[in-house]
Amino acid sequence: MPISHQPWLPNASIIFGGLPILVGLQLMRDPNWGLDLLGFARPAGAEAQKLTESLVMYFGTRDLAFGLSALAAWRSGNRQTLGWIMLVGSGMTVIDGFTSIRQTGGGVWKHWTFTPIGLGLGGGLLGWFD
Repeated sequence: MPISHQPWLPNASIIFGGLPILVGLQLMRDPNWGLDLLGFARPAGAEAQKLTESLVMYFGTRDLAFGLSALAAWRSGNRQTLGWIMLVGSGMTVIDGFTSIRQTGGGVWKHWTFTPIGLGLGGGLLGWFD
């Protein structure tokens, strides 16, 4: 049986896609948690802090939307769509890593650890390894 038809592959993908749901909800609930998690400094001024918290909440919404999209594709059984969503998620982790370098000078592996996982799951679902 080709790897793209293995029954465990969509389930592994939804575990990978489910993590951003939890992170996104937590970021929307407590933006400072996200700053601390990623090693970003909290801004000093009240207006800067408000803006930073709002931007972190936007990222939480992005993560939640990604995770829910993966959940919808998994639930509908659409392996192709789920595969593409995994690839998009990998792209997000690459950009997030570069953003971390730009902001803190490091911390990339907090993001890039997930890149090969998403590429492998997405490629597997799309039949790249058949």
